[in-house]
Amino acid sequence: MPQPKAGETPDNAQAAQWQTLLGDGRYWVGPSEMVAFAWSEPNKNTLNPFTGQFESGWRLVPPDKCLKNKSELGIPPRAIQSANWRVPSTVATGWFDGVLWLLQTETEQADKLETFAADAWRALAVYGNMDATLDFLQTRYSTDPDALRNHLQEVTQNLIDAKLVETLVAK
Repeated sequence: MPQPKAGETPDNAQAAQWQTLLGDGRYWVGPSEMVAFAWSEPNKNTLNPFTGQFESGWRLVPPDKCLKNKSELGIPPRAIQSANWRVPSTVATGWFDGVLWLLQTETEQADKLETFAADAWRALAVYGNMDATLDFLQTRYSTDPDALRNHLQEVTQNLIDAKLVETLVAK
């Protein structure tokens, strides 16, 4: 990372570097406070000092509370009778190098999910329903439905144990 010029603070140097990389089309360059809306959580890009490239940051708002975060999981929408699963608000998500990463902020445990486990978590996060999740997974994996259900239950239990999904309590 370039060193600040004489008279520049490190924050000013970083803002100047970002401005150079991003161009003049941005209305804000620099750190910002966390803000989220029901329809969107702003992108929080960070500069990777090793590659010199910007990377998308972690998503902090659970998919059931933010339409943008839900749609970015790439699961087709579907009407659901009742949701009984959700992503806890203590889980941050990120896509880095084509891999789904989940950070459980209470335990500071980071988990990398790929293939079936990533698809299962994404579908549970979007649908919040085991049957809808199973239906989605059957479109992606050609295997015996009972074996698929058993594997999904095993993966779901691992996700529960890691506090990456939770069951909704009936009110």
